[in-house]
Amino acid sequence: MSIINNLLSMFKSKPKEEPLKLDPTLGDPLAAKFRTELAFGDYRGVQRYLEECRNFDERWFYVQALSNWPGTPRWMDNWVEKEMRNSSISWLIRGTQGVQRAWELQTKGDKVFNITENDKSIFRERLQKAEQDLQMAAWIDPSDPTPWAYLIKTGLGLYVGAKEIENRFREACQRDPEHHFAHAFMLQAISEKWGGLHVIMFDFARSIVSNAKEGSSLHSLIADAHIERWLFHLAESDQVGARGYFRKPETFREITRAAVRSVQSMSYRKSKLTPFYQNLFAFCFWQAGNKPMARKEFQSIGRNVTEFPWCYLSDPIKEFTRAYQECQETLEK
Repeated sequence: MSIINNLLSMFKSKPKEEPLKLDPTLGDPLAAKFRTELAFGDYRGVQRYLEECRNFDERWFYVQALSNWPGTPRWMDNWVEKEMRNSSISWLIRGTQGVQRAWELQTKGDKVFNITENDKSIFRERLQKAEQDLQMAAWIDPSDPTPWAYLIKTGLGLYVGAKEIENRFREACQRDPEHHFAHAFMLQAISEKWGGLHVIMFDFARSIVSNAKEGSSLHSLIADAHIERWLFHLAESDQVGARGYFRKPETFREITRAAVRSVQSMSYRKSKLTPFYQNLFAFCFWQAGNKPMARKEFQSIGRNVTEFPWCYLSDPIKEFTRAYQECQETLEK
């Protein structure tokens, strides 16, 4: 009987793998648990956990995962009303969600550079509300770099000026000198797309990287900078320049060095933010046409697809899947 069962099992079809999707939790069970609790209006566990969390990479991950909702859920406003004097976390979650909802108007495929006047008005309104929430979070918990990092992003969209942006960046770095996203947002703020200069943006990234220790996630700022430069080609409708940008030998070499010194370094310590950096490098290597190096990152990423930078092309899942399949086809040949 066991022989028959074994034979039958050989012909059984393998269970279909669920299609890829953008998962704000990146497969983290605690984040999934917290999201379920929040959906039912129970914020107590989240608030307690994040108040006690002094690992700011981890705090950033959970704030990102728990603020990612369509619209503004009713429980979010209720949480702020009930805890407005007691905790920064409710303000931080709602402020972060406001930033996400504002910037999604500018980062959807062909809308990156072409948004309507109505969208601009909505963008500004959402950022103003987020700014107020984040300022409250920073005031209640002066030790947290998280609201200051997001305030770089709101300040950029609200045109608060270079001096104020720099001040917000310094505030974030005083609390966490290696805060990756504070640096990434600052880099964006000085990019030519936002009124800065390419040379200043690259000088900033290279200066940070030159002082970063081996294995630091800050080395991935080089990938961020090159993606910003590539985006400027798209902004100028320079399709030829965009297609060839990552294939330039000097560009590829610099991005490769950054990967070797960060996520591929023996000194690198994985964190909950690791998939964000791996997606950056996978995108760059695939665009450069180096499929073996891109495939290495895809293998590490698994199902942990991040919205950025894939959304700059169109639908993130569609573009990630296309890139992944192209790299796999090369291997199979």
